[in-house]
Amino acid sequence: MRLRIYRWVHRLFFEPIAEAVAFQKWGSDRSRELARVPEGPGTVCLGQEPHFNSHVWFHAASVGELESLWTVIEAWIEKGGRVSVSIFSKSAEKSLAKLKTALAQRSSQIVYFGYSPWEGRWGDFLKRYSPDVFVTAKYEAWPELWLSLAHQEVPLVIVGAKKRSSYRFAQRMCGLLGGQIPRIHFLSVSSADADALADALKDRFEAASVRVIGEPRWDRVSRRLENSPGNSEVAKIVKDYELLPKPWGVLGSAWIEDLQVWKDSLREFLGKEASGTLWVVPHRIDPSYLAQVERFLGEQGFEISRSSLGFGGFEGFKGFKGFKGFKGFKQGAGKPVVLIDQMGFLAELYSYADWAYVGGGFGKGVHSTIEPALQAIPIAVGPARIESFSEISQLKEAGILSVVNNAQELKTWVSRVRGLRNTEGGDALRVKWREEISKKLGATQGVVSVIEEIVRVKRK
Repeated sequence: MRLRIYRWVHRLFFEPIAEAVAFQKWGSDRSRELARVPEGPGTVCLGQEPHFNSHVWFHAASVGELESLWTVIEAWIEKGGRVSVSIFSKSAEKSLAKLKTALAQRSSQIVYFGYSPWEGRWGDFLKRYSPDVFVTAKYEAWPELWLSLAHQEVPLVIVGAKKRSSYRFAQRMCGLLGGQIPRIHFLSVSSADADALADALKDRFEAASVRVIGEPRWDRVSRRLENSPGNSEVAKIVKDYELLPKPWGVLGSAWIEDLQVWKDSLREFLGKEASGTLWVVPHRIDPSYLAQVERFLGEQGFEISRSSLGFGGFEGFKGFKGFKGFKGFKQGAGKPVVLIDQMGFLAELYSYADWAYVGGGFGKGVHSTIEPALQAIPIAVGPARIESFSEISQLKEAGILSVVNNAQELKTWVSRVRGLRNTEGGDALRVKWREEISKKLGATQGVVSVIEEIVRVKRK
């Protein structure tokens, strides 16, 4: 009875409010009406074990969570399994469309792709689609979802699990609503996360298991780099600028707020050939934002070259001994900085860098650090929302990443990493870091193995 009242309240009151907020935020209707794509139950893949044809529902709150589940979804389909994939936030809509395109040849194994139902409607939809296992990522925990999974005896897998208040809230609400929680398999990124979570779950989550699996996003980014169609274009851009002095530093996904903190450090690059060259990749490339970035860099004394313009030859550039420069820079102007005004090149550009600053840490929140970390180069970030990414604490512990809290800390970091290039100590560090990074790969298969194990037990 209490669960029915909870569902009724959500449908009657909270759902209209949520729809109105979504409409105001996104400016479009976010319909959550489920529809099968395609019609029919899917196909059994010959030559595979029967359990691989099991239906696994993958749910991602937003784009980051979908990235965590992406390679697991692909791996399950490759094994012959069927999938449903749902998202909550509109921010993941484009990524979901890309995933669907990537899986286009496996459409017979796709049960559903689209928005998730609202809280209060999960029970009806889970009954309709009958998944064997439900997989989500990180913090997503809804009482009615958990109660519905328990009622239909569908095990729950949470990837990237750590001690979170949302788990405790959902568990308490399930108790207040008079129901049980499902069998939950918590898959943590690190031993520290697993230990803290296991301690928090004592006497609260019966029959739950906690394992250390890792973060599948490392596999996702690594594969994307290997298969990126932009590699040849990036190599062409780098070839145009190959005579610019080293070391090269990339300011990736940079916000104006990040550049403001960089003011003192930028002066270190002006008039000093040994300081190297800056490559600036703004987090937005619309004309107004690019103009704002250009204006800022020009005020600091830099001569700016946009990567999209290209250069057909080298005609002399005063300011560097033995450096011939190239068309596009004014004779005798300030020190050059390369402004990347094209999309889709940042991940590959990191492979040519000697160090990287990942932006957002002095704005709305730091961006992903996995791309530069895979290149085993020193990384710095600002402090905003560093807790959102488990890899930041791991990279910091390994000495690969530094969190800089102000302009002075940034200046100190820049001076230190510039001196690492082509030194015995720097080379040794990169070898050590590559070994550390290699340990991060392979979590995808770990998650798939857990799902296989759950299905085998369930079907006995």
